[in-house]
Amino acid sequence: VEAIALATGSPLLTVDTVDGYGRATKAVWCAVGGRGVCQASSVVTFSSDGSGNVETCSSYGLGAIVRRIISAGCKSICRGLGGTASNDGGTGLASALGVKFYRADGSVFVPCGATLHLIADYDDSEAKTLLDGIDLVGLCDVDNPFTGELGAARVFSPQKGADPAAMERLEREIIRLEEETKLGVLQRKEAIKELENTKAEGFEKVFAAVGAGKRV
Repeated sequence: VEAIALATGSPLLTVDTVDGYGRATKAVWCAVGGRGVCQASSVVTFSSDGSGNVETCSSYGLGAIVRRIISAGCKSICRGLGGTASNDGGTGLASALGVKFYRADGSVFVPCGATLHLIADYDDSEAKTLLDGIDLVGLCDVDNPFTGELGAARVFSPQKGADPAAMERLEREIIRLEEETKLGVLQRKEAIKELENTKAEGFEKVFAAVGAGKRV
């Protein structure tokens, strides 16, 4: 975000949000030609003191940034997705944008990596209204599948502090989320996939945004 703001002469804007564990923090974003730019790792970040827990870390804080960008009038939002400390399948982000996830007893909760199996139903009507006409672009330089040997939990959770047992738990949780999405518990609309509706190569987007091709 800072590189794009500096290269384009766009001011860095501040937004109040929460980090991956619900603690108040601030993050920056910028607007370039009507497109908002933000970075997930600015809030879903690794704990400098090693106290983080990938199983409970949430992507919720990114949603507050996205909401602020929408309220500023941007119709396109680029989100850098790398370097995060969560493994919640985007359910925290979805919750912040208005998706309500329900337990079997009907109570609403914000899932994390350890609680994806508790999702019994969801309501995405608020999120659909908020995101109507909004183009969400995820900037990502990897193409790993959701699950499996090259999936999110097995490849990336060890980098986020998961030991082998935690990695296997996270893999089971992500598999459950994937199965629910495909097989009908979340069949009305695939909420998480709707929120991640466009993927773009992060390096290429940033390279173009800062005009690096003209400078090299």
